[in-house]
Amino acid sequence: MTDLPSIDWANRWLGGFCAVGALGGLPVRGPDYVAHPPLGDVLTLPADASLSAATTPQAHAAWAAALEGATIVLLRSVTRARAVLLEAAGIGMGAMVGVPANVSRSLVEAIKRSGATPHFLPLTASLQLATDVPAGAAQHVIWAQPVCGLVTPAALPEMPLWIDAADSLPLSQAYLSEAQITLYGLHLSPDEREAGALLVCTDPSLAHRITTLVTTDDQPNSALALAQCERLLGTDGLAVRQQEKLHQVWVGLHEAAGLPLLPLPSGGALPHGVAVGIPDSCEVSTFYAYVQGEQTPVRWLPEVRPLHYAALRTPDTTSAQQIARWLLVPVGPAYTTEEISHAILGITKTADYLGVRWSSNPTRAQWYADLMVKWYGRDHDGYRPHVVGDQPSSPGA
Repeated sequence: MTDLPSIDWANRWLGGFCAVGALGGLPVRGPDYVAHPPLGDVLTLPADASLSAATTPQAHAAWAAALEGATIVLLRSVTRARAVLLEAAGIGMGAMVGVPANVSRSLVEAIKRSGATPHFLPLTASLQLATDVPAGAAQHVIWAQPVCGLVTPAALPEMPLWIDAADSLPLSQAYLSEAQITLYGLHLSPDEREAGALLVCTDPSLAHRITTLVTTDDQPNSALALAQCERLLGTDGLAVRQQEKLHQVWVGLHEAAGLPLLPLPSGGALPHGVAVGIPDSCEVSTFYAYVQGEQTPVRWLPEVRPLHYAALRTPDTTSAQQIARWLLVPVGPAYTTEEISHAILGITKTADYLGVRWSSNPTRAQWYADLMVKWYGRDHDGYRPHVVGDQPSSPGA
């Protein structure tokens, strides 16, 4: 994982992308091409997965061991896990819970059912939570909810931090010292009521209160929970293979496109893909349309998790702009070299066409612009950099 891919992404595609055979060629797809699925499509345990008889303690012990001895609690569903957590923490009527502006409706409803009030926090340029406590109101807890494992939330001063990563699965380093609680989905079934959830606890007293509230009916299917643990965290498990592909795509995008990227986490949740920032000098809808025109598997972050409608009624107007400048490039654990190349190429071509390629590296951007003039003359219609010289202001920079 620490070794860089052998492909020289920085110099593989230079000069307008016209010659299919140049510098290793472009990945060309026919109309019948079927790509391997991204992580989001394979999270759920397959219906034909091999199952072994298991008791609840056996499934619990397997997950605890796989997560490096973390204190964990397994539950039947994410909905039940949220309710138990709120009750165990004493979050109820009159309490205030800080949540991101793009929090899911299901999490907001869980907070409201407890009697507490969600308070919508703005997002920074790197999609972290910003502190915004209203005058005279004390938040009892900050409940972060990163999208698809893309961000490892940072704690805010003097406030307990909970992390809701129900849309992903844990890495073996699921223990995050700054978080009292991290909630993961187990994705055992398409039925949300039986899909399972995992709570990783760093506060021993809170963990004890949670376990006292969990009943037999709250337990997930033990055989399915054990099978998902073995599928995810084995030596050749889903997490290892996904991390390898994520690393290759991240390095390729960093070297070839030179756009802002969110860093890959070493612990916490397993990311669904790589987050790419659209520079301020580029119009968002144009960049997104160009990427889609390259048949690149890509998702606009507001499509994945839009702002909550109640957050739109707050004075903050920056969060929508921050989210809108990020794209998710999905990655799957079985991606081939061609699929990795295609994910990188679509973003790189778009950045080249719109003059923001290597916007995070102005020196290389200027070198590339000079190279195009040398090759094609001053009247060429290729790469024309929007920003050279000073480092541009851009998401995550």
